[in-house]
Amino acid sequence: MLKSSFVSLGIPCDITVNEPSIDSINIILGGHLIQNISALKSFRYIPYQLEQLNAIQGFYTQNFHDYLSCAVTVWDYSHQNISFLDSKGIKARYVPIGYHRNLEQISQDHEKEYDVLFYGSTGPRRNTILQKLIEEGVKVKTLFGVYGPERDREIAKSKIIINIHQYDTKIFETVRISYLLNNSCFAVSENSPLNPYSGLDIPLVPYEELVQTCSMYLQKVIAREKIRLRCYRQFREKYDMTEILRKALQNNTPTD
Repeated sequence: MLKSSFVSLGIPCDITVNEPSIDSINIILGGHLIQNISALKSFRYIPYQLEQLNAIQGFYTQNFHDYLSCAVTVWDYSHQNISFLDSKGIKARYVPIGYHRNLEQISQDHEKEYDVLFYGSTGPRRNTILQKLIEEGVKVKTLFGVYGPERDREIAKSKIIINIHQYDTKIFETVRISYLLNNSCFAVSENSPLNPYSGLDIPLVPYEELVQTCSMYLQKVIAREKIRLRCYRQFREKYDMTEILRKALQNNTPTD
């Protein structure tokens, strides 16, 4: 998505793994996995921070703090994360995850084998909802450690993709939901204190109403289809990733 959006802006962009460029500004994903921060001291970089940050439940260490502190600037997908980083002395810019046509990877022509799909790591909060769905007679599919085309095929075979927060902080899982919106998939999500996608008709409900809401939409095929298509159009029109990056670069482009 990032490469496609940079190219759409006419900006040359390469993708590398653990090979930063001394001559370029490096947009780093997965920076929380970097152990030796000193290895980056000769490079200019912008972390695109996509982890849920919280001193208790989320991910934040002194090593990660040092990594962010040495960056040209920091991008983050969550207003809640940005507030948390500000409390740690890190100024971050809000860069939400948006739409790009090159991310349309999931066919909607597959026969639907599953009622509800959940993918990602599970824990007590998530397992409780999934088990209740199963007890209601809902055909539930769960995936963990499955990525790329294989996961796309499973998404395509699902009537509803459910999003349940892992932590009590209830930060919206923007990375997951944005990909589903980009691919015109129907998702039901637990709501959050801050909705990063205002103006979209995503079914957002309290934790206690997730089972009921999924059961309702399983019975309303036409309503699911209308919402799926409407959310896709809204996302494409309101959250174009190329324009999001253009604004981020206009405000954050460092000077030599």
